[in-house]
Amino acid sequence: MIMLKYNFQSMTEFPNFIKLKKGKIIINLIFLCFIMNACPVFSQRFDFFSGINYNKLKLESKPDYSYENIDLHGEWGYQIGCGFEKDFQMETFILPIRASVTFQNYKASINYSFGGHGGGNYAMGKIDKSMLGLSIYPLGVRIKKVVNINAGIQYAHIVDDKTSGIYNSWNINTPNGIDYNLKNYSTKDNWGLLLRLSFNVKLFPNLIISPQYEFNYGLKSEVNINRNFSSVRHNLGIGFSLV
Repeated sequence: MIMLKYNFQSMTEFPNFIKLKKGKIIINLIFLCFIMNACPVFSQRFDFFSGINYNKLKLESKPDYSYENIDLHGEWGYQIGCGFEKDFQMETFILPIRASVTFQNYKASINYSFGGHGGGNYAMGKIDKSMLGLSIYPLGVRIKKVVNINAGIQYAHIVDDKTSGIYNSWNINTPNGIDYNLKNYSTKDNWGLLLRLSFNVKLFPNLIISPQYEFNYGLKSEVNINRNFSSVRHNLGIGFSLV
């Protein structure tokens, strides 16, 4: 595996380091995929996929507060990853188990305010994160070797956080409040429930392409403020596998 080493001469070099880090993460990810594909213990089928995603924040369901304003907008990002599948013979059916490793960038905007007579707070900014995720799909159905439906869970660790904006909290004793950097409240890992649908299209005797859609329902808030704002993400991509 490629080790990440970099000596900063000045803070102006930091953005270049982030780009370098992303590049090496993707290279390491591809290298790991080929290693696991070469080992039959891990998989019977291997696929490499990439695509785009549309991410939007959702407010955790709670009783509405008075004087609360919420304006959330989704944005587009991208993803790249690899998947591994293996069939397990049960007594009366075959259970396809899937796992995948993904590098993903996702974004969303937030404009939230709450206020009353005694105080309030507001958050305004943009969520912009890149994560390395491990997904496990213990439930799966394959229909006529063409349609694949998988359900599972994903753990994501944030490897680059460019969240920007402000968070302000005030009360009757501090009417103006203090503006804080929203990034300071950004979470560094996350969990999500997954539902995946893909279609296998055999182009050549040894090449299959798989258009795919995945729904990711976030279980953890993207920012640690007074309300929970988790992500709802739609992933569209295409996979390639050799048979």
